[in-house]
Amino acid sequence: MRLIKRAIVFVAYLPLKLFSLLQEHRKMRTVLCDASARLLPSSKINKSQNVRAAIVVEDHSVVAGQLLVFRHAGRITIGAYCYIGECSRIWSAESVTIGN
Repeated sequence: MRLIKRAIVFVAYLPLKLFSLLQEHRKMRTVLCDASARLLPSSKINKSQNVRAAIVVEDHSVVAGQLLVFRHAGRITIGAYCYIGECSRIWSAESVTIGN
């Protein structure tokens, strides 16, 4: 009985986890992001430019907040081992660098 309950919970949880992973993958394709970095589901990426390198997230960093780059020339660089919290808003009209 216990095994059946665990299997039901796992099957119910699987679509939510898959959706979350797909969202993260979609966000990671829009920015220049290291494979070890994480863009959590709560993160928002707003980029008016079609340049992938306008937002750079380096290794082992986690982004849960909002990153916004303005159309004309903005650039955001998040260094290695950085955490951008859920209520954080980083907007760039020229250049913002956080971390190394």
